[in-house]
Amino acid sequence: MKEKMIIDPEKFAYTAISNYDIASEDDELISKKMLSRYLTAYYLITKFNDLEEKQIDISKTNDIKKILTMLGTNNY
Repeated sequence: MKEKMIIDPEKFAYTAISNYDIASEDDELISKKMLSRYLTAYYLITKFNDLEEKQIDISKTNDIKKILTMLGTNNY
C-alpha cells in the first residue's frame, strides 16, 4: 500500500524564498516578488497535497470510474 506523502506548505514556501535573490534596489518590488514566490509555492504544495490525498482515496476504493475520470482531466 502506498503511504501518503504530505509536505508542509509553510516550510516549503519558506524554503522556496530562502535563497531567492532579487537584483533590485526597490524594497517594495523585492517584497512583492518575494510574496508572490511564497504564495505560489504555498498554493502549489497545497494542490499537491490535495492531489496526493485523492490518489490515496482512489487507491483505497478501487473505483474504476473515479480513476478514469481523473485520467481524463488534467488539473495539474
